[in-house]
Amino acid sequence: MIIQKGGMSSSEINDQPKVWLEAIKHYNKHKELMVWIKKMKFEQVIFVGSGASYHAGISASHAFKYVGKVYSIAFPSSEILFSEILPFDIIRRTLVIAISRSGETDDTLWAIEHLKKIRKDIPVISVICKAGSSLQKISDRAIVMEEAMDSTMIPLRSFSTTLFFLELIAGAIGGDAKFLGELSKITKSLNIKDFVDKIRNMRVQTAHNIHYMGTGYNIGLASYGGLIMREMSMAPGSVYQTLEFRHGQYVSSPPNSLYVMILSERIRSMELEAMRDAAKMKGLVFLIAEDLDAKAEAGVEFSVKLQSGLSPYARTFYIIPILQLVAFYYTIGKGFNPDKPKHLIDVVKFHHKPEFLGGGQPPATQPPAAPPAPK
Repeated sequence: MIIQKGGMSSSEINDQPKVWLEAIKHYNKHKELMVWIKKMKFEQVIFVGSGASYHAGISASHAFKYVGKVYSIAFPSSEILFSEILPFDIIRRTLVIAISRSGETDDTLWAIEHLKKIRKDIPVISVICKAGSSLQKISDRAIVMEEAMDSTMIPLRSFSTTLFFLELIAGAIGGDAKFLGELSKITKSLNIKDFVDKIRNMRVQTAHNIHYMGTGYNIGLASYGGLIMREMSMAPGSVYQTLEFRHGQYVSSPPNSLYVMILSERIRSMELEAMRDAAKMKGLVFLIAEDLDAKAEAGVEFSVKLQSGLSPYARTFYIIPILQLVAFYYTIGKGFNPDKPKHLIDVVKFHHKPEFLGGGQPPATQPPAAPPAPK
């Protein structure tokens, strides 16, 4: 199938498993880093990023908690800058992972500079897609995956590959060989083109507003889905934590809205109740789930059953291409070109650098050692 509009985006979506293989090569190349992280026994891992990088950090933080067995949380870079007292306890043995596609994101650079001013010895590892960037220069260690850099301004393979690499780290420090095996198999077993015809024929462009919903580890993915939909198509929409949607949120949603809901396994029955609330408002419901019974599937307009047989965090890499394809075909259906989004600039630059006025917390008495240099 030849797509004239959006040809670059279509190619990048479909070819992601090949780029994930490159992430595995980076993982194998930097195994001493994984050993160091595990040896240091960090009490917390803090992810910092902006835009899609922040959403990748949200999903990665869940993987680090439940697969890597270490407390983790993600913050937007601006939240680090805004806080007179940091939003996490820096006295604890802390590892910071900074995420930036370009490595030139102003607020992420400033956030790391701010952290380093408060505590010079705090170890910072950056995951970026551009060698020689400013973020690489101020980090203690950088993982540079240039092959993951996108051809367009929309974060497609950069988002998925960055998250894939971070989940490899989570599996390594958690000693979860089964999980690492699942990630390795995905690069060979996932054929994204299997989803293409199904989603292309759904005609989701009939919706006027698009809302993304997820719970727990799925909220980062839902946020990412909403972001790329807005960037590609300029369609209005929002993101909800699924159960929060039931607390009066649905009353402000106009009819003919599309609700893209990523179902979990733990509380899916409650999530389906939220789906029924969306349907009451004459909304179109799009369910993404590992599997669906006939009753659940009968109550929705659109659905994709993954049937991956994978654990929830590995299943992430089946869900991401679906979110990308929904945004892609919605944009095509509206007559726009996904490769050339309107009113979107590649790197956000600010005119004023913030002044760091102190605050924070005192340094730990036993600072962690810096990460090992690459061999």
